[in-house]
Amino acid sequence: MSKKLNLLTSVVMVLVLAGGAMAIETLVVPQGTTHTVTGKEVYSSFEVAGTLIVEKGGELTAGLGTDKPRSTIDGLEAKVIVNGGVINVNSRINVGYASNATIIMNGGLFRIGDVNRFDDTGDIKMPDNEGGTQRIILNGGLLWAHRCQTKYAFTDDAKIIVAGGEMRLDTLGEGEETIVALLEALENGDSLEGVSGIAYRSGGDIKINGRRSRVTDLDAIATPAWHHFELETYHQNRFVGGMYSSSITVPMLATRGCPYQCTYCSAPNMWTPRWIPRDGR
Repeated sequence: MSKKLNLLTSVVMVLVLAGGAMAIETLVVPQGTTHTVTGKEVYSSFEVAGTLIVEKGGELTAGLGTDKPRSTIDGLEAKVIVNGGVINVNSRINVGYASNATIIMNGGLFRIGDVNRFDDTGDIKMPDNEGGTQRIILNGGLLWAHRCQTKYAFTDDAKIIVAGGEMRLDTLGEGEETIVALLEALENGDSLEGVSGIAYRSGGDIKINGRRSRVTDLDAIATPAWHHFELETYHQNRFVGGMYSSSITVPMLATRGCPYQCTYCSAPNMWTPRWIPRDGR
């Protein structure tokens, strides 16, 4: 019994008849074609060499099964565009492993890995290869990866771009004051050497600036603009942190720092051992 598939996109499927169930294996989007997801679609993996678009209301799930086959975005015109939809990949995804690749987030969620498992195999691998260009462009939404392998990334051909500007730096310690100083320096065209609390790439060198002094008045830190967050998406995917609740919750900043120095914990390096509470009133 066969059925002709009339799709612009080539979809490779393995049909497993088990009690009448049909299991779809791999979604293949060849170069020069476009596959648009508007509803729920489930695959064991995907191979994108053309354009894969996930619109708002669409949900694409891949990386299922015990072997967790990896997915790829790889090709001269390979693009994945998330326009408010959801992509869940529960395995490794190679971004431009042998050629070009672009991920564009215009809202929505692209989750790589299982947020509920510490031993999860889900990660994003973004290598740099001669002749290939890899881009992750974040215009909105959330790109979450259990692990991010960037051993060969962040060169001239492998970049993360935030709203049109390249991001090749990291914050050391607290970030509330650092991000303001950083954005002001970028807007004014000033040197990053004068911004305390960052490490960044300059040419082929890694520059590490001195740390910024800790914030001692926690009550002076502005309340997060929760109305700009997709709280329902955070809640559904358990990104809120702490104990999960059936109703939507948000984290509350009560104290910072810890007087103890456990060897397995990052708190001493992040905050120093000084404990600072908010005003109890």
